Amino acid sequence: MPYITLSHGPTYYELDGPDTAELIIFIHGFSSPSQVWDPSFEFLKTQGYQVLRYDLYGRGRSAKPGKKYTEKFLVAQLSELIHSLQLTTKPSTVIGMSMGGVIAAYFIKQYPTQVNRLVLIDTAGFPWSPQLVPKMLRIPLVNKKIFSVRAKKALLSKHQVYLEKLGKIVPYADIYARQFQEKAYLNALLSTLLHFPTQSAEEVFQHIGQMDIPKLLIWGEEDETIPFFMSDRFTKVLPGVEFHSIPGAGHMPHFEQPDVVNPIILAFLCSH
Repeated sequence: MPYITLSHGPTYYELDGPDTAELIIFIHGFSSPSQVWDPSFEFLKTQGYQVLRYDLYGRGRSAKPGKKYTEKFLVAQLSELIHSLQLTTKPSTVIGMSMGGVIAAYFIKQYPTQVNRLVLIDTAGFPWSPQLVPKMLRIPLVNKKIFSVRAKKALLSKHQVYLEKLGKIVPYADIYARQFQEKAYLNALLSTLLHFPTQSAEEVFQHIGQMDIPKLLIWGEEDETIPFFMSDRFTKVLPGVEFHSIPGAGHMPHFEQPDVVNPIILAFLCSH
């Protein structure tokens, strides 16, 4: 398996496609592994792009250090990864879904010359749920025990229902489920809830909105994780963003309807 050792341990990644081609970087969300990008990763590779996806610290097959999972911590992982892979000599397109959209925004703010396009899919960053982090999860020691139970019930069960509704074989499902057997994974999710600006990244998106780079926003109209109405917040803060709503799709429209979403992404890449 392709691993590279970074400052906080091994990072699992997949890099494919011609070295001379334009680079596309995929950043996954809060609890999923990088295999959530299967349809888009394979599609854009066949279109001649060089594609990179990786597991964030704390997720999938990457290291799960006992750190505060802040935006700085996760942006540093991506920066170190592309430097270690010697991919900094050419601008890239960054595609982030959910929490990955926030990481993408902070990365672009910090390294503006390394990115020439941004694609956001059902992205986090603005407040949508006042109970995202209940008070009990802010109590040291007690919170880890409570969260380990709640996470399995809320996240794993919800994901299984989602996959059943999707009605097709999903190769990454086993990887996703196995994560919940690791305390370090659950601790990483809890730390992310406590320290990552999942619902408080308005300032960085305002900054991105002022940058002269093409932006694409895609949102599933049936998203039950980050409601569709949140897309209005992003279209307002990102002037000129190209926006596509996906009828009948939930939180992962690129996975649920790849035949619809992949051509949208490709057309965006080809027109900018």
